[in-house]
Amino acid sequence: MNAFKLLMAGGVVALAGQVASATFVEVIPDDPNVGSLWTGKRSLMLSDDGIADGIEQDLAAPGTNPLTNIILEWKITQSDITNLYTYEYTITKDPLNAKGSVSHFTIEVSPTFTGANALEGSDSPHTVSTVTTRNNAPGNIDGIVNALKWDIQDGPTEEKDGKTSYGDGNADGVITYTLITDRAPVWGDFYIKDGNHWSYKNLGFATEPTGNGGTGLDSNYFGWIATPDSTPGESGGGNHLPTPIAAGMGLIGFGIIGLRRQRPVRA
Repeated sequence: MNAFKLLMAGGVVALAGQVASATFVEVIPDDPNVGSLWTGKRSLMLSDDGIADGIEQDLAAPGTNPLTNIILEWKITQSDITNLYTYEYTITKDPLNAKGSVSHFTIEVSPTFTGANALEGSDSPHTVSTVTTRNNAPGNIDGIVNALKWDIQDGPTEEKDGKTSYGDGNADGVITYTLITDRAPVWGDFYIKDGNHWSYKNLGFATEPTGNGGTGLDSNYFGWIATPDSTPGESGGGNHLPTPIAAGMGLIGFGIIGLRRQRPVRA
C-alpha cells in the first residue's frame, strides 16, 4: 500500500451538496478519559468475541458468489503533537479463497470534507471524477453522498483494456486503507465491493444514527462505522483542535461527492 501514499496528478474534487442543519452523532473514544483511541469491528456474522454483525449483502447489486463472512475493523488514533487523526480500516474476506476480492471501499464523510482534508500519508485512490451509482443517479458513490472512495484492490496492480487497477500488492484477502485528516470520528455509512462477485454495506445504510454517541462496542451503533466529521477536533472528548499543517497537501486522488443525504454540520 505504501506505493499509493503519494500525491496523484489532477485536482481536488469539491463537494457539490447543500449543507443541512442538524447534529452528527460522535464516536466516543475507547477510554473517554484519554480520548485518543477509537476502535471497532463489524462483520457479516456474529464473531467469536461477541461483536455483533453490522454488515449485510447488497442484494440489489450484481454478483452471485456471496462470502461466508467479511470483517471490517477500524483503528483511529490522534497525535499528541499534530492533533491529526489517523484512520485505518482493515477488511478481511472469509474464507480467503472465496471468489472475488475487494476492488474498492467507500465511506461517508461530511459535506464540508474535501480533498484538502485527506492529508499527506493517506492512501490515494485512482478516481478523481464524479462517480455515478449502479442506476446512473448522478452525484453519489455507491449510494453514499458526501463519500470518499478508495479505488485500491486487494491484489496486484493490473492493466486491462487501457485502464489501470491499482492494488496493494498482496492477494491475501486482507487490505488496509489509511486516511490522515483533521476531522474527528462520527458514525457513518460504508460500502465494500468486488468487481463481479459481491457487494456489502452497513446494516443502517442510508439511515441516521441517533443519541449522544457511543464507543465501537455500543450496540446502538452496530449499524455504522467511525467516519470523518464536519468540524475539526469536536470528537475525542473535545479537548483537541487539530492543526491541519498539511492541508495544502491534501490528496488529489479522492472522489468526494455530495448529493444524497445532505448530512449536517455540527452546530
